[in-house]
Amino acid sequence: MVHHLSSLPEPLAVLRLLDGKSLLRLECCSLWARGLINDDNHDGPPARLWRDLCAHYGYYQPGTRTRGWQRWREVYADNCCVECAEPATITINDQTVRWRNGRFAICDDCVNGNTLFRIARRPEIANDPVKLNLVLFRIATVQRELARPTAKRRSNNAGLLRAPRRNLADRAARGTYTPRKYP
Repeated sequence: MVHHLSSLPEPLAVLRLLDGKSLLRLECCSLWARGLINDDNHDGPPARLWRDLCAHYGYYQPGTRTRGWQRWREVYADNCCVECAEPATITINDQTVRWRNGRFAICDDCVNGNTLFRIARRPEIANDPVKLNLVLFRIATVQRELARPTAKRRSNNAGLLRAPRRNLADRAARGTYTPRKYP
C-alpha cells in the first residue's frame, strides 16, 4: 500500500484519513512514509497533518512560540496512553520514573482495567520492579481519586447485590437470632 501512495499526486490527502496510531505504524513500516510524515519543518504539510490531528483531540503546544515549542508529532505522542496508544484523558505527573516531560498519559479504559501488560515493557521501567510498582501505585491512586472501584472493591460490592437479610425482629421470632448480652 505504501508504494501505491507514492504514485498519487497528493499522498497526504489520503494520510489525513488515518488516525495517529495508524500514522505511527505506517511511519515504522516504510522509510518513504517516514520521510513523508516527518514534521521537522514547522510549516510543511506533515506538520499541518499532525497539527490538525492534535487540534481534533484538543492537544496544544505546552510552551510558547519561542520557548518550549515541540514538534506536533511529539505533542500527539505525549498525549497518547502509555498502555494502548489511544488518545488519553488523564495525565499523571511522575518525576521519579524519568518519563519524557516528567509525566505520562493514560486513557479511561486502561485506568479502569485490571491488567496493564505493556507498561512493564516500556523502556523507562524495563527490568526495574521498583519503578513498575511506583507507576502501578500512581495509577491506583488516580483510580481512588476518581472514585472508580478497583477489582477488589467490585468483588466486595457484589455481595451487596444479594437478597437483603430479614430484619432482626423476624429472626428473633423464629429463634435464629439471639441478641448479645453485654456485662
